[in-house]
Amino acid sequence: MRPRTLAERAAFVSAAIGIAVGVLFLFAPIQGYCMSSASATAPPLGATPGPPVTFGPQVCGSEALWQRQPIFPMPFFAVLVWSLAPAIAYVGVRLRVRGERVTGTGLMVAGVLLAFSSIISFGAGPFFLPFVFLPTLVTTAIALVYFPTRHRVQHASKRESEMAEGTIKKLVSDRGFGFISQADGTEI
Repeated sequence: MRPRTLAERAAFVSAAIGIAVGVLFLFAPIQGYCMSSASATAPPLGATPGPPVTFGPQVCGSEALWQRQPIFPMPFFAVLVWSLAPAIAYVGVRLRVRGERVTGTGLMVAGVLLAFSSIISFGAGPFFLPFVFLPTLVTTAIALVYFPTRHRVQHASKRESEMAEGTIKKLVSDRGFGFISQADGTEI
């Protein structure tokens, strides 16, 4: 088993954070509320106003999103997409490191765009933009810039093995090239 690259580790952490934020957004009691009641007796027609309105005690607390409103189908599907976007980017990073650069890059960009789409939600945007989109964006930037050393070594050794071996037959130094003959005397 090969060791994980920096890009893979960062993408894994980003995917874990995305799923955790989605679960917390739906099920943790992070939605605040305050309620109070008011009571007054309605005066009969033509009478002078009665006693002032009496306010009941104010009750404040917090509750989960699923307690406040029905979450299916929306916002559940939107939160699911925003939460799994970093996981899609993680799969892209893994593919890119394995050498499937086009598919991996496509999945990473798709993950970033899906995470960024949380900007449309006034309720979810403040949670998902800093905690899901930004880590996914940073992870994708790391993975796009990072190219594992082992791939560089493989490509360099491949180029060297394709070069012909032999002796220089004639060197044209003022033009920067020469003619090589193979070890058995045939020209290349």
